[in-house]
Amino acid sequence: MENNNNHKADIMRAAIELVAEDGICAVTTRQVARRAGVSDGLMYRFFKSKNDLLLSCLYLVTDNIIGEFYGLMKIQADTLEEFEQEVRERWNMFFSFLVKHVPDTLFFYEYANSAGMMKLARAGTFSIRDFTRMLADKLGAGDPKFTHVSEEDILYFWLYYIHVSMIFAVRTIRGELSDTEESRDKIWRLVTNGLSAYLFSSPERADGKTEH
Repeated sequence: MENNNNHKADIMRAAIELVAEDGICAVTTRQVARRAGVSDGLMYRFFKSKNDLLLSCLYLVTDNIIGEFYGLMKIQADTLEEFEQEVRERWNMFFSFLVKHVPDTLFFYEYANSAGMMKLARAGTFSIRDFTRMLADKLGAGDPKFTHVSEEDILYFWLYYIHVSMIFAVRTIRGELSDTEESRDKIWRLVTNGLSAYLFSSPERADGKTEH
């Protein structure tokens, strides 16, 4: 049983790495089997098709991303300044994870922009909404104490925050941008400028009261 689990993990990791390197369309199940060091027949004992394999990889990657922030508690801040500082630190953790875990980040980026993701969305098999909601809970930038994001807008808010950050991480991984504090500051300013309409920038609070 342990060998089977190891083989399955090796196959999924091989698929993630190959998609990260060559893109989804270029990857074949035969290439995956070779990279994993298993036979084609053994691979099909675990996965019915390439699509089945890639979907399993998608769940693994999203679990890895969310799991990285599992222990984070809800942001505890009394002022807007404290809140912004904590959100900035959590974003930096998120961005650092993306840049460090290159195959996972590139795999997710490739899959999220593929026809396969559209099919999953139509079939209700995988929900970007659920993924963003779970990750958003840990990143905390939509705290109603300091932001005014309606239920109607919340998905737009988090898709922008998470996926724009991921786009910049991919550009950094590919060497198009440098991974320096200066570069991260520029990226963060761009991200927050897009969210500024939802931020309480004055002492006014979500409950309509004013701090003194």
